[in-house]
Amino acid sequence: MSLRPTRAEQGFRSPASLILAALARTATGIGALAVLAVAAPLPLWAIAACGAGAAIFALYGARAVIRHGWPVVIDEEGIERRGFFAKRLDWRDLTAVRLAHYSTRRDGRRGWQELVMRDGATALVLESEHPAFEPAAARALASATENGAEMSAATLHNANELGLWPGMRHEAAADRPTATNGASKR
Repeated sequence: MSLRPTRAEQGFRSPASLILAALARTATGIGALAVLAVAAPLPLWAIAACGAGAAIFALYGARAVIRHGWPVVIDEEGIERRGFFAKRLDWRDLTAVRLAHYSTRRDGRRGWQELVMRDGATALVLESEHPAFEPAAARALASATENGAEMSAATLHNANELGLWPGMRHEAAADRPTATNGASKR
């Protein structure tokens, strides 16, 4: 498959700085644990714990490269992450959409969003840092509503906060969509 989108497609690629920052965090974490493991005499269990921590940092780096390193293409039929771990979801096959907010502060003002789209067998995840996040979220929410796909009250609230759920801004929770009009409140 070509990496160039056709006229009907929109292609999105994360900036290199995003990937480099994630890889710098990975290297810093692995390096700090390596220094700790070899700088002082430690019992075997502590060295094993440092190795496990380094493996977690390595997985974080690999996940960052997978999620941000390859282009995401959105077209009328679906969304696709191209590259080594390519995935494609068709809008008509969406069975669940989850839009989660992870806050870094108690007041909930800072943090990031994570969009998880499922078609039963496949899940595609985008984080709010990715340039394709908002167009994908808007299209996924609209398609999920058309399909009667599973969406939680938290997903609808987060979509409303982002302005991605048309006509819901400042509405009461009782006025939000229910299973009878296209979205479930699970």
